[in-house]
Amino acid sequence: AANTGAAKSATVTVYLAESEGGEAVASADVACTQLASGAVVAYTTGFEASEGFKAGTNYQNADPVYQGAEGSQWGVVFGTSSTTKAITGDQSMQMRWYTSAPDTFGYAFTNFNIKNANKVEFQAKYSGNAINLTVSYSTDNGATWVGAKDFVLKTSAQSYEYVIGETPVENVRLKFQIKLTETTPTKRCDLIIDDVTVYGAE
Repeated sequence: AANTGAAKSATVTVYLAESEGGEAVASADVACTQLASGAVVAYTTGFEASEGFKAGTNYQNADPVYQGAEGSQWGVVFGTSSTTKAITGDQSMQMRWYTSAPDTFGYAFTNFNIKNANKVEFQAKYSGNAINLTVSYSTDNGATWVGAKDFVLKTSAQSYEYVIGETPVENVRLKFQIKLTETTPTKRCDLIIDDVTVYGAE
C-alpha cells in the first residue's frame, strides 16, 4: 500500500571495497527515505534495466557476475537478472540449480554495505522441482555469513520478511541462495526474487 504521510530523505554511505589495512578505498551515498511511520528505507531494488541490471541468458557462471548501478551492484553465481518468469516489472533476479552441477547452489548477494539495516522484505518463487531459499547477512564484507533463515517457496510469488535484528545492524550485506528440499530434484530448479526492500529501525 502507498504511504500517504510526509517523507524525509537521508543518505547512507555504502562502502564498496576495503584495502587489506581495513581502510575504505571507495564509497558512494545511497538515498534513504524516512517514512511517516518512522521506518527508514535504506535500499530498494526491482532488478530492472533502469537500475543498471542487464538481463542475461547465461545461468551457469561459476564466478560472480556483477550487475546494477555503480555503488550498489549485486553479484550472482549460477544466475543473472532475467526477463524470464519475472515477478513484477520486466525483470527479476534468477538463480538456478542443475543436475549436472549438483554441488553448486545459485546465489545472489549485495556487493556493497548497507549502513544500517534490521529487516528485509522481498518477493520470491520457484520454478521446476521444489526448492527453498536461504537468506543470510554479513558484516565483514562477505567474508562470513550469519543469521541464515530458510524460506519455503511456492510456484506463485509470495511476500517474505527477513529480520536481521531488533535494532539496526551496521554495514550489512545480504545473500539469497538456493536450498534443496529433502527430496533431491530430478531436473533444473529456478529461484526467482524481486522487489527487495531493506529497512532500518522504526
